[in-house]
Formats: sequence, C-alpha cells, structure tokens
Amino acid sequence: MRPYDYSKLKGRAREKGMTLEKIQKSTGIPARTLSDKWNGKRDFNQTEMLALKKALDLESIDAYFFIVKL
Repeated sequence: MRPYDYSKLKGRAREKGMTLEKIQKSTGIPARTLSDKWNGKRDFNQTEMLALKKALDLESIDAYFFIVKL
C-alpha cells in the first residue's frame, strides 16, 4: 500500500456527482486504473493529477493527493 490517503479526493468526486465512468470520460484515465490508484495500489502521475484537478474543480493538488496515511 502507498502512504497516501485519497479519501478526500473520492469525497470530492462524490460531491461533484462524478462516477468512475464520468471521470474516465472527462480525464481519459481508465476507470480500472483510477480505482487502483484511489485504493493505493498505484501512484498518480502528474498528468493524471492535473486532469483530475480540472475535472473535479480542485483548488489545490496538495490538498487531495499528498495527504499521508497515519
């Protein structure tokens, strides 16, 4: 497991009414890849972070992608 907690990112997607399929269409990130990354099996790359920032209207990448699991 990776050391980052993406629960805030998942919550933001829920707030925006975005399913994995909608995010996939908006960002081009395959739903399976997104699921693996949200669950800490793989790391997000810079391109994916920027695409999700735009798709989910995030104010800051740091606040959603770099929260360390305790």
